[in-house]
Amino acid sequence: MNLEKAVGWASANSHDAAHLGADTFLQPFFCPPKPGRRWMPKMGCLTPIALHRNAPMKPSPNGLRRLHPQSNANAEDRCIKPLPTAFSRMKLLGLILVAVAGFGETLTFEQALDAAAKLNPDVQRAQLRILESQAGTDALRAGFRPQVTGQLGMARQTSNLQGIGLVFPGLPSRIGPYRTFDARPVVSQKVLDLSLLAGVRASRARVDQSKHEVAALREDIVLAAAQLYLQARQLESSAQAAEARIKTAGAILERAQHSEASGSASKLDVARAESQLYTERAGLHGIVKDLETAKSLLLRTIGRSQASVTLADVTAPVEPSSPAARAETAALEAKQRVAELEVQQARSKRMPEISASAGWGVLGAGPDRAVGTYSYGFTATVPVWTGGRIADEVKSAQSRVAQVEQELRGTRLRVEQEWQQSQIELTAAKSMLAEASKSLTAAQTVLELSRMRFASGLSTSLDVVTAQGTLAQAEDYQIRMRYEVSLAAVRLRHAAGVLTSN
Repeated sequence: MNLEKAVGWASANSHDAAHLGADTFLQPFFCPPKPGRRWMPKMGCLTPIALHRNAPMKPSPNGLRRLHPQSNANAEDRCIKPLPTAFSRMKLLGLILVAVAGFGETLTFEQALDAAAKLNPDVQRAQLRILESQAGTDALRAGFRPQVTGQLGMARQTSNLQGIGLVFPGLPSRIGPYRTFDARPVVSQKVLDLSLLAGVRASRARVDQSKHEVAALREDIVLAAAQLYLQARQLESSAQAAEARIKTAGAILERAQHSEASGSASKLDVARAESQLYTERAGLHGIVKDLETAKSLLLRTIGRSQASVTLADVTAPVEPSSPAARAETAALEAKQRVAELEVQQARSKRMPEISASAGWGVLGAGPDRAVGTYSYGFTATVPVWTGGRIADEVKSAQSRVAQVEQELRGTRLRVEQEWQQSQIELTAAKSMLAEASKSLTAAQTVLELSRMRFASGLSTSLDVVTAQGTLAQAEDYQIRMRYEVSLAAVRLRHAAGVLTSN
């Protein structure tokens, strides 16, 4: 659902929105008017204001609108100026965001991870590489199957009998020209080729390596999707907390305006309250921007088109008790097996190759004068001197084996360290969440006490503004720690190699 539809929905479902404006229809509840009175927007409700013909409106120096003091209107009939229009626009933005979220598709944490494991373009491309490796293996194995070829040839030529050792007195050494016609199928078969056999085995090991590499890539993609999902959920919680702080800042601003009107507060208190309100609003804009960016990246990571989605709550992932075999370790073990088979393949090139072939066809001066002929036999090829080529190939393959061994050793050390680090991070995140929750409760108490003292005239708005800032920090930290626990559990599952398992 786009923004224009959301605005239309918010306006259509508002109470007298066309007549009262954004300041009015976004109020959470309404005060019923008395006869002869009209609606006037006020923080928290719509205050009914009496209609007096002889009660002109007069702006006061403090920015509040009052009835003229000469009128016989009592205090109940005073007209209080609503909060600034910018604050009302922020409330409208909040309802629009709710409308957009309400019309979007719900995407659960499990659905996002499943889509990332199956629909991500990188995973799909890696799956195709498995098919490529399997096709390469089949192509090598075809070398051990019989090969059938067809031969068809026709030529007009001359020959030198003396060149082939035939000398007859009185006959010229050159004969021809004459025609030849040859047509026959030929069947050939590899009997012994140790180098090709080692190549087939290495190709099979490459298929296993590709499969493990796909599994490792899938684990990394799922981890990235989980991080983006949790980040987006954290930002949604931060946005909700920011909206609540904006409402609180608006109430404090109204209180400051009332206190200034009654002479118990100064313009400085009002200015502080306004500054805090605008700061909270600016922070909400930044959170909304980061939230939409995180959702966009999440959809790209899971291989889905850009659309409006609503993220569901996340249940705590199951914590593994012990690590399992990691996919990247298995991939390197398969890669090591490939390198060892390549060494065997290079050494096998010193061994003889034996093949057999047979053919039957017709041979003659033309198709009409050809007679049947056949041939069969064996061929053995033995490398005698290759200029050191085979020895160099063996050394190169042995060097690759040593490289893979060191790479595998480094990966095992990294996997072990990641498991240990993930356990430490999860334990620390749980402890930090417990302390953050206590800090949030204390900050809420401080703000409530500061508001009561300010309302009673025992302190200035400086204490309230300071308490608001402390509460904002405590809320952000508590939200971050709450999702840090879930993220640490996800990383622990990744370190254990069971992130994509059911």
